[in-house]
Amino acid sequence: MKRITVLMADDNKVVRREFKKIIEFEDDLEIVGEAKDGHQAVLMVKKLRPTLVLMDVSMPLLNGLQRQNLLERCAAGIKSAKNRGVVFGRPKKLHFRRDEVLELKQQGVSIRGIARELRMPPASVHKIIKSTAKE
Repeated sequence: MKRITVLMADDNKVVRREFKKIIEFEDDLEIVGEAKDGHQAVLMVKKLRPTLVLMDVSMPLLNGLQRQNLLERCAAGIKSAKNRGVVFGRPKKLHFRRDEVLELKQQGVSIRGIARELRMPPASVHKIIKSTAKE
């Protein structure tokens, strides 16, 4: 059986430790590295070429959503679920994507196009645009 290599990226040491405990029980999963910030995660993906990246969405030096495109570019050739890592955690507010959404909207990109580009639900894009219009 071929093992799935995993890189964990989270600034919280406790979270990394707990995920490690869970992953170690799986025979087909192998942890190949742990990153404590986004920059380190990108460097480790280039070096270790993991099959799967478990990543927090809000940590220092590139959050999980900002670094998705970087990881996909540096992970070319990794045979996994379309070179996409698993992002765990959930942002509490959408405002951290506001500037990206507004910039694409200003360029004339449709709501669906923005959603596809930023990998977020069209309803969330609509919500950001709507909340900005009220300001």
